[in-house]
This record gives sequence, C-alpha cells and structure tokens, in this order.
Amino acid sequence: MAFIGEMLYFGGIYVALLSSPGAGALFAGAVHMVTRRRRSRHTARLMIAGVFTALVIGVAVDVVVFGGLFMTSPVMWIFVFLAATTAYSMMK
Repeated sequence: MAFIGEMLYFGGIYVALLSSPGAGALFAGAVHMVTRRRRSRHTARLMIAGVFTALVIGVAVDVVVFGGLFMTSPVMWIFVFLAATTAYSMMK
C-alpha cells in the first residue's frame, strides 16, 4: 500500500493515513487467529519486531531493485508507523 501511495504523490499521504490502520488491524487479527489462547505477554512486541523486520527487508529489496527510490518516501514511513502502532494497540 505504501508503494501505491507513493505513486499518487501528494495524495499518497491520504492513502497511507486511511489504509494503514486497516493493515495494522489485519496484522493483529492474523496474529490473534494463529496464536489464539497461546499468547504470551511479549506477543505484541514480537509482532512489532516482525513488522519492522519486514520493513528492513522491504528497504533492502528497494535498494537492490529500484536503487532506493522508495526508501526516502515519507509516505512509506507514515504507513509503517501507523500500521505498527495500530497492531500493537489491538494486541494489548
């Protein structure tokens, strides 16, 4: 979604603001569905670590494939931050 938002230039900020909470809710729902009652105190933190690990992998792919075109995009960082905080708050 962050890449689609980047393609829209200024309108991409609105796409990131509207879609990132939904993506965070999907992350939290998927983790909740997989773990069910076997969640520990640290499940939310591990999920956030997974989100940021995926971000690092995405940035690495961006550097290799696109030459770092999307890495400096504020839209991508806004999307990841809002999705991660939404997922964390839903898991608490």
